[in-house]
Amino acid sequence: MTHTLLHHPGLLVATFTWLQVLPVALIVAGAGLLLGAIWRGQIGWRTPSSPSPPQTPATPGMAVHSVMRDAEELAGLLAGQMDRQAARLEQLIAEADVKIRHLERLSAEVRAARPADRALSTEPLNQRIYELADEGVPPVEIARQLKQQTGKVQLILALRRK
Repeated sequence: MTHTLLHHPGLLVATFTWLQVLPVALIVAGAGLLLGAIWRGQIGWRTPSSPSPPQTPATPGMAVHSVMRDAEELAGLLAGQMDRQAARLEQLIAEADVKIRHLERLSAEVRAARPADRALSTEPLNQRIYELADEGVPPVEIARQLKQQTGKVQLILALRRK
């Protein structure tokens, strides 16, 4: 069934069916009921996790006692948390020490397994190239000073790094 909401010559006429008006009317009525309940205080916005309002103590001595009890409780909680963090930190330090010892052992093994470095470093030319390179002299300048080919100097330095 169609109902005309407005009959006036020269104006736009809007027509709606009850199936179109009913959902809107129900939504408006529900919102009105909800706002009314909130307005009367029947529905509050507090969540269950929000703290209850503080109780006013009967005497000032009770207030101090309550504050002291709360401070002691907080101090206990903080001390427990610090103890847990300290234990975790000690555990991480111990793990890091184990890993450092492992890396030092591996590094010593790698150094011991480099016979090529010893063989190359016994030659006087290689020894001089290493000395100049350690001083920061570029390979081209080393080759010029020692009257050697630049490629040879670069190869000797490249073999040293491996």
